[in-house]
Amino acid sequence: MKYQEYLHQTKGFTPLLIKYYEHWYLYGYLAIAFGIFLEGDVVLYTVGFLTHRGILNPYLAFLWVLAGATFGDIVWYKLGEYLETKDNRIVRWLKKVTNPLGPYLLEHPKKSLFLSKYLYGINHAIICKAGAMHIPLKSFIRADLPANLLWIITVGGLGYATSAGLI
Repeated sequence: MKYQEYLHQTKGFTPLLIKYYEHWYLYGYLAIAFGIFLEGDVVLYTVGFLTHRGILNPYLAFLWVLAGATFGDIVWYKLGEYLETKDNRIVRWLKKVTNPLGPYLLEHPKKSLFLSKYLYGINHAIICKAGAMHIPLKSFIRADLPANLLWIITVGGLGYATSAGLI
């Protein structure tokens, strides 16, 4: 059967599905970046798992995870800058929780950001605090990038390594 006959019989449905799938391939990586921005640990562990299963390209997954984590951290940093000028119950709570960490964050930004990656629920608060303290964005990114890389290798590596035993 010739391709033209096949198209006529299927009315172009199969090529449409193929084209649709090609677009979802990109959307999957965009979803990874967005998921990392919102909820990093679970998404990163899942990305490691899916990479080991061969569903995701490891290099593309790594780049999209890094982009999502870095972009997300910059957004949280900017949110901290913005919220510093506001006064409401949430901002007062955020200040109460993060004020004791301020001096340590100023003295050891790399160590603080790295450790906060593993303290579930406090990572975004620490990043907001960095923005509220007006740590220069360039210095923040210099401290945040190595923390992101180590976090990706650790948590993504755990997802990758444990996937062999789960299925």
